[in-house]
Formats: sequence, C-alpha cells, structure tokens
Amino acid sequence: MVQFSYDSTDGVTDPVNLRLAESDPYTGSSWINIGGQGSAAKAGTILAHTNFFSPGTFVLANATGGTNSLPLHITSFTASLVKQAVQLNWATANEINTNNFIVERKSDNAWETIGSIPANRLANANTYSYLDVTAKNNSIYLYSINEVDKDGASYLSKTIQVHTGISNMDVSLMYPNPAKDVLHYYVSSANNDAVTVALTAANGKMVQQQKGTANQTLAVQVKNLPAGTYFMTVINGKTGEKVVKRFVKM
Repeated sequence: MVQFSYDSTDGVTDPVNLRLAESDPYTGSSWINIGGQGSAAKAGTILAHTNFFSPGTFVLANATGGTNSLPLHITSFTASLVKQAVQLNWATANEINTNNFIVERKSDNAWETIGSIPANRLANANTYSYLDVTAKNNSIYLYSINEVDKDGASYLSKTIQVHTGISNMDVSLMYPNPAKDVLHYYVSSANNDAVTVALTAANGKMVQQQKGTANQTLAVQVKNLPAGTYFMTVINGKTGEKVVKRFVKM
C-alpha cells in the first residue's frame, strides 16, 4: 500500500472522489488508478491498498465526476530524434496556477536549463514541444521538464534518456570567432550535399537561416546581429545529419 498527505495548496475539496494515480514506469504515457479516498477536505491523507507499479510517479487525481481542482499533472513526456535534433513532447492536465515549463538537460556533468515554454493556462489538456538543436552527435543526454507555478512552487517530471546518432559531416575553419561582420566556416561531408544553416540565439530563438553546399568554405553575415553568444546549426538536406557550433558576435 501507499499513503500520501495533502494540504490546502493541493486543491482537495471533494475527498470522496480523490484518488491516487501512478504513471506507467515503462512507457510514461498512461496513468493507472490505484484507488484510495481522501480523509478530509483541504488537508488530510489518502491511502491506497491496491497493487501498484514501481518505480513510477504518483499524483493526486479525480475519480470520474470528481471536482477537486488539484495541481497540474504532466500526463505524458516523450523524446525522439528529428534529423539528429532531439524533439521533446509533453502533455498536461489541470493547468490552473501554472506559469511556465523549464526544459532541463544533463550530459556529463550537472543539469542545465536549455529552454523555457510559457504555459497555456487552460484547465483542460494542453500539449507542448521543444526542439533541442544544440544536442551533439553520438552523445547521451537526460531530459526533464520542470513545471513552475505563479507562486514559485515547482514540480519535476520524470527523466528521459536519449542517445543521439553519429554524424559523418563536420563544420570547421570558423573564423574570426568572435565575429564582427562575417563568419567563415567549412562544411565537410562524404558528398556535395545541400545544407541548411540556421543561427540560433542563446534563448533558443532562430535569428537567421541560409542555404549552402558541403565541401566548400561558406560565409554567413552577422553584422546586424546583437552582440552575444550564438549557435550555428548545419543540417545535411539529404542525410539529416546535424552539426552545431558555438560562436560569439562582437
């Protein structure tokens, strides 16, 4: 059995219809009702005697027809490779006090914040996505979503591991770096494939895009960009291979 305590911040107004739910630890895409019933409104406990999966994520939930407001639930969280970039998708239910979602990633060392998505703030189901274009090839990453409420409280999702693929394409000869007006670079590949070059600011917003061809020195104009740190993402239009390089604009 499993027992949870709750207080006035959890939105329990209908304890008879309060339930415990657990995410499927193998798929993370479904929730299983493991039973229980709240002891009182506002503050109390809920005890479930039925068998449950382990190790999963447990949340307070409503039985059919229940009217408890309850905190937000991240009902699913998945990751997939899209031409070597990592596509994150998650869905929520019961958004009431949600402010934003912080996208977090871990590779060799500590966790880092790589993006932020504002909440839709709709009470029914919502879906979100984030494309991590800074993930390196042939690397292992951990991802999680940190939901932040308007009052500063936060709730962390489950963690997903992603192994990116191996690229035969490379980008080199980047000069000058820092760059003032023009950044020169060389794209090497097995074939003279067409490539797409996108410049992304540190906040994840794409600020510029152009086309080119592999196996030659190329140049990108950066004169009109504000000073700061940028990422240049080169994508092979035929193979989908992706290489990301960092540079500084003076």
